[in-house]
Amino acid sequence: MARYPHADWDPIPETESQPRTKPWGVVLHTAVSNSKNIKNVWLGSSVESHFYVAEDGNVLQYVDTERVAHCQMDGNYFSGGKGHISIETWDGAGRVWDGRDVKRLPRWNAAQIASFATLLAWLNKSHGVPLVKLPSVFGRGIGWHAQYTGRDYPRFNESHACPAPARIAQVEEVIAAAVRQAKAATPQSKPPSKPQSKPPSKPAKPLVSVFALAKAAKSDPKRAQGGVTSGAADDVKVVENALKAEGLLPTRYAGDGSFGSLTIEAYAKWQRRCGYTGKDADGIPGTSSVKKLGDKHGFRVGA
Repeated sequence: MARYPHADWDPIPETESQPRTKPWGVVLHTAVSNSKNIKNVWLGSSVESHFYVAEDGNVLQYVDTERVAHCQMDGNYFSGGKGHISIETWDGAGRVWDGRDVKRLPRWNAAQIASFATLLAWLNKSHGVPLVKLPSVFGRGIGWHAQYTGRDYPRFNESHACPAPARIAQVEEVIAAAVRQAKAATPQSKPPSKPQSKPPSKPAKPLVSVFALAKAAKSDPKRAQGGVTSGAADDVKVVENALKAEGLLPTRYAGDGSFGSLTIEAYAKWQRRCGYTGKDADGIPGTSSVKKLGDKHGFRVGA
């Protein structure tokens, strides 16, 4: 069951009895009528349309779009169960024009074109009808009744001017309006958002080993000036820089990685500053004093 949600549903019996079809294209018509509703015309005829667009743009649907409606001869139902959707339209016959001289038939008004746009955009979305001019009788797109006229198969009619010159000239305008409507109804995809840049992660705090520091403090003073203990130099540099920041070790001796006599002296001052005395302030790093230095200068302490 395929019903246009913006139409007044006013079904005729054929919506249940006609063969099922796959909507393939659209054919535009003019009804030669001044009526708001042409249902009674179809009830007394072997012809019927799927839709009618009234003067004020109101849309009525008489036949399900997945059922055949007989309105354009060979375009009603063809190979593979396909068929074109028919849209009849008000033209004010008997009031606006005489109903005979098609050259006097008026153009589709703004309300009708707006309704065309919404209806055709829905047919495009629901049934895949391309919003282009119909290229052939059995092609896909939007055409008009007089587009394929002749006595030989295939054709939409044998002798017809429907929907009249003024309206045929508007078909491109109708298609363009439908294209705009379809674009407006389709959510525009947002450009891919730039990945949120993460704030630069803080460098991990250096980790020093109390064991390595103590080993270096006991060994390096016995070495030649600047001599270092294997595996301890990086830890010593961290502590030396902290002692320099405390004003306890001259810059020229800080950062060489050697826990020599000057570093021993500087570390002993740090221990005393922390409240240690005697052997606890002998310049050999212990866990508690190193941890206090690390807490103040941003390094971690391990065994």
